[in-house]
Amino acid sequence: MQVEPADVGCDVTHRQQEKNKTNGIFSTAVRSKKNGQQNGRIYTSTPKTSHPKLEHYVGVTEPTEKGRVGVVTALDPLIKKVALLFGVLIVAYKSVILTMPYITGDSIQVLSHQVQSRWNETLVWATSHQLGSRLSPLLCGLLVAAFAYGIVYLDSAVPGVNPPSPFTPRSKKRFREEKTASMHLGYLCALFCGFLPAMSTILEKISAIESEMARTQKNKATSAHLGLLKAKLAKLRRELISPKGGGGGTGEAGFEVAKTGDARVGFVGFPSVGKSTLLSNLAGVYSEVAAYEFTTLTTVPGCIKYKGAKIQLLDLPGIIEGAKDGKGRGRQVIAVARTCNLIFMVLDCLKPLGHKKLLEHELEGFGIRLNKKPPNIYYKRKDKGGINLNSMVPQSELDTDLVKTILSEYKIHNADITLRYDATSDDLIDVIEGNRIYIPCIYLLNKIDQISIEELDVIYKIPHCVPISAHHNWNFDDLLELMWEYLRLQRIYTKPKGQLPDYNSPVVLHNERTSIEDFCNKLHRSIAKEFKYALVWGSSVKHQPQKVGIDHVLNDEDVVQIVKKV
Repeated sequence: MQVEPADVGCDVTHRQQEKNKTNGIFSTAVRSKKNGQQNGRIYTSTPKTSHPKLEHYVGVTEPTEKGRVGVVTALDPLIKKVALLFGVLIVAYKSVILTMPYITGDSIQVLSHQVQSRWNETLVWATSHQLGSRLSPLLCGLLVAAFAYGIVYLDSAVPGVNPPSPFTPRSKKRFREEKTASMHLGYLCALFCGFLPAMSTILEKISAIESEMARTQKNKATSAHLGLLKAKLAKLRRELISPKGGGGGTGEAGFEVAKTGDARVGFVGFPSVGKSTLLSNLAGVYSEVAAYEFTTLTTVPGCIKYKGAKIQLLDLPGIIEGAKDGKGRGRQVIAVARTCNLIFMVLDCLKPLGHKKLLEHELEGFGIRLNKKPPNIYYKRKDKGGINLNSMVPQSELDTDLVKTILSEYKIHNADITLRYDATSDDLIDVIEGNRIYIPCIYLLNKIDQISIEELDVIYKIPHCVPISAHHNWNFDDLLELMWEYLRLQRIYTKPKGQLPDYNSPVVLHNERTSIEDFCNKLHRSIAKEFKYALVWGSSVKHQPQKVGIDHVLNDEDVVQIVKKV
């Protein structure tokens, strides 16, 4: 501010605002009461108006009793802040003095323990309700809205307010005078830009992709587009299975149980189909049974011994449609089902058979492939060289362009791929994801005591299906025999030197790991280090007995005698 000399005894009688067109500076002329001439000018960058803030800092000229001009100065705001801070410190100090007699080491420890427990409960609740994945779109929307607001804020230059602020009275007045409705529209557009990413969650994206896939006609021209949609859908499903930035799951009480025995079988199905009754009659374990749905709220374990093998049975809570997306705690139930070696899908034969497809869709959405083998596709990423696709058999769906489209969605531009059979785009996506679980499944159609013989003949034609009656224990023998076949377990009997084989306690091995080394590791890991040779009786050798090495593959019900080094 530049002030020219003026007469001390002057009084403000008239104010005149003259706008300088060359430099945009407003001048205020202060005329003397005695001669009416201009005695001084105050140059400011804004018009000299009766603004409360300007009067507060500059001061207001008022006449005194004798007619002389006096200046009433306002209190410095810094002094006000210091006084307020001093008052707050005094109140805080007095509060500490009053509470000191009540503060002890035990009370502090109890308070710390309570704060820690509440914090842990908050973290568990936030993780179980997927608070991070739900708030991340909101945070992204706030950032986008703030960025767009800043663009509008800096782009709209209003005279006298630079940058403008739409919330001050001065700006509102200027907006009304100049009718700048475009600026208000700009701020509304900035807010709308933040709403777009905030409203789009993972589940909404999955629903949008699924609806687009349902609308798209399947032919050769749309195969690349469908493959791209399937790749996007698989990535979103993976985020649901294992969210970004999160550690292990919270493991809600009652869902995950310790794995015991040689194999694990899980009961999966809709509510009130007879899972608890089946577990009670098979394993002799009490599981609450009632006439209403959702009787079982936690995992109920049981164990049976069949052909010398201990098999753990898990009665899982009933799931509903949309369980893969977290409805009805379905994600926790399906997560336990991923750890099973075999799945019993219990269905009610009185209800529509379409429930079978609904359950398969829920399990496949969580990365479980039922009664399928891993795709016979060789896939390896590399640093350079581009996409190298080799097909050992003619392909009906996959070609070079479709493979490149799918890999580009995963930002993979250099890889070697070998197709050893007529594969589909779903098979290629499963190989790229690498988190698929391939589990055998037996469909149990329960309550056959309430249907006719003709309907039972139709049920028997369904593949991988066993009709049973859990209430009357009907057809349990066929069920256990098919369970043993699907588990692909082998019994190996041990023979101590100079004694008869022990046929009561066999060593149970999986069909894919039946070598002598696997047998030794099943007994104790130190045996393989001291192994010399083994004598085998059974169908895996030509002579009885036969000396074999550590790489020999055993068959079911072989007898083995281990000879260690001296």
